[in-house]
This record gives sequence, C-alpha cells and structure tokens, in this order.
Amino acid sequence: MASFAEQLKVLGYDIKAESDRMSFPFKIETGKRAGEEITLGFIVSGDFLLNPPSGPHVRPRLLPIHPAKAPHPVGGVHESQFGPEWQYWSRPIEHWNQTRRNAADYMAHIRRLFDTL
Repeated sequence: MASFAEQLKVLGYDIKAESDRMSFPFKIETGKRAGEEITLGFIVSGDFLLNPPSGPHVRPRLLPIHPAKAPHPVGGVHESQFGPEWQYWSRPIEHWNQTRRNAADYMAHIRRLFDTL
C-alpha cells in the first residue's frame, strides 16, 4: 500500500492511510458531476503492482445501491466497509496487465468511471 499511497501523493492527492485502507478528497473532473467534491477510498493489498486496488469506495453515496451484476453505472454498487455514508463500486480495472501498473493509470480508470456516470 505504501507504494500506491506515495504515488498518489506525487500526483497531488492528500492521502489518509491506515492499515490497508486509504482515502482522500477528490474533485470530479468530467461528466455530469464535474466540479463535485467527494471522498474516494481504496483497499490496497500487499501485492500492489501485481494486482490493482479494489474498486472505489465513494462518499457521499452517488448511485443507488444495486449489488446485482449490470453494466456501469447501474450494477455492482454495494454497501461499503468504510462506513454507512460510503458505497463500494465493484469496477475492476480489467486491463491492469496492459498498463504501467501505477497510481496514475489506476486514477485514469477512476476518472473514466466518473466520466460515464
């Protein structure tokens, strides 16, 4: 997790980390929610680089809870381990092996998710 957190800091994010969890303020840059400020959270395993962080945990809740499998942005929206004000979006970065496996590429994936809400 330390490597991912350090890479995010280099990108300008103000990271709060504890154990395998981290969160930080995030201003949505594109899409219909552009300009909104939220908090993003990630759970990062010890094998970062081989495997990306889990999908984003988002506060406040932006989408209806809908755990069933369905295309983004409808399905795969769950309660979050981060707490009752959060939601978890199951949005794996399927092309991780084709990226540089770094925080910048992962955040590009996150920005695409918000762009397509």
